[in-house]
Amino acid sequence: MDKKSNIFKSVLTLMSGSVLSQSIPILISPLLTRLFDSSQFGELAIFLSILNICTAVANGKYSSSLLLPEKKQDVNNLVFLNIFISVCFTVFLYVLIFLNKQFSVFELAIRDSFLYGLPLVVLMVSIQQIYLSLSNKFEKYKSIAISKTTQSLTSSTSNVSLGYLQFGSVALVFSSSLAFLTSTFYLLRNSGFDFRLKEVNKSSVKRLAVKYKNFPFYTMPQSLLYQLVVQVPVFFIQDVYTVSVLGYYALSKRVLTVPSNIISASIGQVYYKQASDFFINNKKEELFATTRKAIASIFVITTLVALSVYSFLPDLFSFFFGEDWREAGVISQYLLIYLIPAFTISPFTQIYLVSNNNKYSFYIEISRFVMLFLLFVLGKTYSIELSQFFLYFSLIHTFCYIIMAIPILNKKSFIWN
Repeated sequence: MDKKSNIFKSVLTLMSGSVLSQSIPILISPLLTRLFDSSQFGELAIFLSILNICTAVANGKYSSSLLLPEKKQDVNNLVFLNIFISVCFTVFLYVLIFLNKQFSVFELAIRDSFLYGLPLVVLMVSIQQIYLSLSNKFEKYKSIAISKTTQSLTSSTSNVSLGYLQFGSVALVFSSSLAFLTSTFYLLRNSGFDFRLKEVNKSSVKRLAVKYKNFPFYTMPQSLLYQLVVQVPVFFIQDVYTVSVLGYYALSKRVLTVPSNIISASIGQVYYKQASDFFINNKKEELFATTRKAIASIFVITTLVALSVYSFLPDLFSFFFGEDWREAGVISQYLLIYLIPAFTISPFTQIYLVSNNNKYSFYIEISRFVMLFLLFVLGKTYSIELSQFFLYFSLIHTFCYIIMAIPILNKKSFIWN
């Protein structure tokens, strides 16, 4: 079987798991929107936003380096380094939470019990990231697919059960945490890698930490900036508007990002592995041709689909989720503007990592964060309308994705030379 067939098969395997894992929550969403109100969804959005920001730095992004070593002993030492950093970060989070409780630095519209459980969930997700990378390295794509489905089934089943018992936002947060736990345990047993603590060598761990220092120095800050860009709107909406409006935003984003999570993320996961192989074998021209063709095809299909549903989004949200959720459909119309380039370009930004040009994408994330931060400051100062906020928000994202795409699509750029 040739390389292209292997890529196609791998993408299909990951997509099969992604289709199930992402479809299940969407299919039960009409039920969940009748069991939980928008403010409860807003509390979940705050919890998940903090979680995503924390997991962006939890293991120093050394988890992404696990694909690179060829020696099994080096992989073993890198796994130890990842876990050690994750545990240290968990302890650090508890210290921060204690200090925040004492001095009330940040005001968050969620229960204290959610914050106390957060560090343990961060540790679980960090370990999940480690073993997802290992599964990808050893091409255990079926394990990745099953883990995603397991996570989705656990969350959905728990949400419905506890929702009927009227546990409110506790049900949503607990179900998400339980889902991460079950997925992580499955990957621990099915990643194709058996971690051996006895084989960990202190000097080797230090050597590998230095060798792959670009990941904590560049990839981690970039990942953190990306999460801040994605998640800070949650805190802005909570602060300037209401938790109920935040719930509308959370649902609209959840529904619209399903195609991205199903297709785009699967392509990106496989693309990173296969692009690494192409670079190692000095087949840049072949990779460039494949990348450019794939981007063009995805852009055309995505644009056509987006245009066909744009006008009907408020009515569709009202029909499927209840009349109370029509506002979520209106918000979705604005988000759709930037989700087209995001869905098209995101899978292929892995080429910056593969070509060791992650500094460029890091600078773009800094620029995006600065522009969005200014939007948030001006928006709060002048109390801009919600529709204006989402319009400017989407335009900033669109501009940054276009800048990100230019070097990828230009054969004479620094990526391909």
